[in-house]
Order: sequence, then C-alpha cells, then structure tokens
Amino acid sequence: MVKFITEILTSDVITFQELVKLGKVEEVIINPADGAFVALRLITSEGDRYVPANEIKASNKGAILVNEINSLVLREDVVRINKVLECKPKIIGAKVYNEEGRYLGKVTDATINFELLALEKLYLKSGLSLKSFTDSLVIPAKNIVRIEKTKIIVSDNNKQKASDRLASIAAPVIE
Repeated sequence: MVKFITEILTSDVITFQELVKLGKVEEVIINPADGAFVALRLITSEGDRYVPANEIKASNKGAILVNEINSLVLREDVVRINKVLECKPKIIGAKVYNEEGRYLGKVTDATINFELLALEKLYLKSGLSLKSFTDSLVIPAKNIVRIEKTKIIVSDNNKQKASDRLASIAAPVIE
C-alpha cells in the first residue's frame, strides 16, 4: 500500500479493535539516513504522541488504523524516533538539488510504501526554467543521496517529468 504524505497528514488515527479515535496526524517522520518511515506524530488531547510505523495496521481515506491504544508513545519512549527528531528533517517543502548543486525544485508531495516502511518517491514543483512552471519532477527515493534539515540532494539518474510519465508510474492505492 502506497500513500501520499499529504493524504496522511490530518488523517484520524483510530484503534483497530475498539475503533477509538486517538488523534490527528500532524507529521510524517522519515529517517534522513535511510529514508525509512519511522513514525507519525499526532496531536492528542494529552499533547504530542507518536505512533511507530510498525504499529500501523491499515490506512484508508482520512483514517489510519493502529493496533491498540498502547500504540501511542512519547517521543522519549522510542530511541529511533527521538534520534530522527533531533535532526529535524523536512520532506514536504524541502528544496531539492542535484549533486552538482543545481536547484531542481521544491518537494510538493512524496509517497510512502507502508509495506516496506520506506519513502518511495518525491514529487517536485520544478524550478528549472520559466518554461517549466507547469512541469513537475518525480524522483525515486533510491536517487536520494542525502536528506538534510531543509534540503535534499539527489543523483540525476531516473528523474522524469511528470508530463512524460504515463501508466508506467503507479498511482498510490487507496484502500
């Protein structure tokens, strides 16, 4: 199951068995070291809480199902979440550059593969020229060289214009 980050944001998080609403997704946390999907940050009645990615059972339009109420944890409870949050990586809105330092655009969305628990693709609004204002770039996560606090460095291999891609690029499945 592949989902756009923008679809995940503001989704309700609900327990699988009891169907109790735990909160709303405020942030998707990606490990900048390897592109792994680490957790979701929620706004709850008790403040910020986190759902580790491995606690997510399913996702549907506007809802994410988690195992149980105990799926919610504090930032300090999971070393991996705490470590990633110290880096404060930004995916949506990050500026993207190639390895030579040429600006490619800004990330408008990205997809996450829930089965692999990993970032799959970046969708950029192109910043290459006046002619390309309507063009977008799609960059596979395997081309990400480095994710920094506010920018992402990518290799030029396999990037495509969104207008050039047809059915060969699978759209996220909404289940």
